[in-house]
Amino acid sequence: PDMLALLSDDADLRQNEDDALQSYLDLPYHESMEEHSRYIITRAMERAEGNQTKAAESLKLQRTYLARLLKHQKV
Repeated sequence: PDMLALLSDDADLRQNEDDALQSYLDLPYHESMEEHSRYIITRAMERAEGNQTKAAESLKLQRTYLARLLKHQKV
């Protein structure tokens, strides 16, 4: 029973990923890239618990560049 629940959760995750990808494909190129960039930066900031230095390191960016992206994208 636990394995079935895990498989169901995995299928739900894949469906969510497919839905997210489709939403990007429905946008014009630049808007899609902006949304994807915002998502990646937001996830990095969440994983770093709001620490810009750690988030920048995980993204292999300079902290000052990440700060500029955060300001530009209003994250």
